[in-house]
Amino acid sequence: MTVEQASGTLVLPISAASKKKQRGAKGPKLAEARTDRILATAVGLFGAGGYQTTTMDEIAEATELNKATVYRYFSSKEDILYALYQRFLDAAVVQTTAIAEGPGTASEKLRAHLKCSFTMLRDYLPYWHVVIKEDSHLSDRRLAVIRRKRKAYAAAVDRIIQEGIAAGEFRTLDPRIIKLAVEGMCNWGFRWFKPGGPMTAEALAEAFAEIALNGIVASPDARSEGDQGSPVATGSSHS
Repeated sequence: MTVEQASGTLVLPISAASKKKQRGAKGPKLAEARTDRILATAVGLFGAGGYQTTTMDEIAEATELNKATVYRYFSSKEDILYALYQRFLDAAVVQTTAIAEGPGTASEKLRAHLKCSFTMLRDYLPYWHVVIKEDSHLSDRRLAVIRRKRKAYAAAVDRIIQEGIAAGEFRTLDPRIIKLAVEGMCNWGFRWFKPGGPMTAEALAEAFAEIALNGIVASPDARSEGDQGSPVATGSSHS
């Protein structure tokens, strides 16, 4: 499978500008550019055809690098998969922890967390198709690292929820159920979110935050006034 065949939903073909930039790069910049190129290509191929069926030959061909060059940066296909998980989870942990430990009320933090989640959904959409299902192909040692990162992410979300309950902003419900509900709003978005659709990631985050914080039942005042709800909560992200 070529990168062009995978590009329908996951990864774009390598642009002429990208190739020119790489040709002009040297040393660390060249290594960084090639690493990004390999990962961007591999995540598309893994997502489209599955990790197990994708070969290093296909990755090398799709990146338009020779196989020896690919092996210079990644000694195995598992190395590539592990790097994808690391890149995705590191971004999630850093951003969510910063929100949890930063200023603001718990409600403001939860709203910011949902915005962060949908922004990551947009910016890392190809990764979602891989990290949601391919961790069984990682070694036990690497899987342990990934699990620690997932726990760090979960701890940051837990902190926001616990803070909200303690402050009386959130109802006194089982925090685990609240987290499952909130995370469930976001974690399956990769199946239906379409970049360039009628709703942006930011608009979806705002709509989901309204549902999470205020529910979907209109207040008596809103019903009596015939309020149809905020425009941001209408429409679909489907293309």
